[in-house]
Amino acid sequence: MAGREFWSRMAEGYDEWFRVEAGPLIYEAEASALRRMAEELKPGLMLDVGCGTGLFSQVFRELGWRVLGVDYALGMVSRASARGLEVVLADGLHLPFRPSLFDSVLLFTVLEFLSSEEEALKEVCRVLKPGGSLILGVHNRVNPWNLYRRFKAGRKSSSAYKNVRFYGPLGLKEKLERFSLKPCKSTSVVFHPKTLRLERWLRRLGLEAGWFGSILLLRAVKVHP
Repeated sequence: MAGREFWSRMAEGYDEWFRVEAGPLIYEAEASALRRMAEELKPGLMLDVGCGTGLFSQVFRELGWRVLGVDYALGMVSRASARGLEVVLADGLHLPFRPSLFDSVLLFTVLEFLSSEEEALKEVCRVLKPGGSLILGVHNRVNPWNLYRRFKAGRKSSSAYKNVRFYGPLGLKEKLERFSLKPCKSTSVVFHPKTLRLERWLRRLGLEAGWFGSILLLRAVKVHP
């Protein structure tokens, strides 16, 4: 898995990726899906684990949430802080917070890059209030664009996608249930950058990417084991 220094270097170009070519449409699609995941929730205190530059924390701040970010890469923390986000330099596998503190936890395109998904989900469940929600986004193993990105990464000496874990919808739900997290809402977005305008038009008709979008999104509620 890529380490702290790699992600600190990535901070320099992370936001820029969403400003060029298909980037703005991808951000719009992902941010819109995150809003839909949270539309039934009352804003409260949210922890954004692996917040990066704070780009997606901003989505929830605009919805009225107080968002606290955590990232272990200094470059990411610096940029998130410059954006005005409350942010802590810490590892998502060892969160420096007391149990049952947060109303919601955001884990967006982070779990698949961590060295231990088990420890990450244990920590999420520990700091989440009973009845609180995890909003999770992960890379989808059955999406053809993801398969291409992993193939392409394998031919490079360094890439974020070189050792990424991909998830399928059924396996992901079963994994969360083992940590007392009950899935209650799910979708996927961004089948491919070249189909984004078509996807946006289909969403207006009430149609989604089914289970084939590149990012699987799921909201799960913490229940008593």
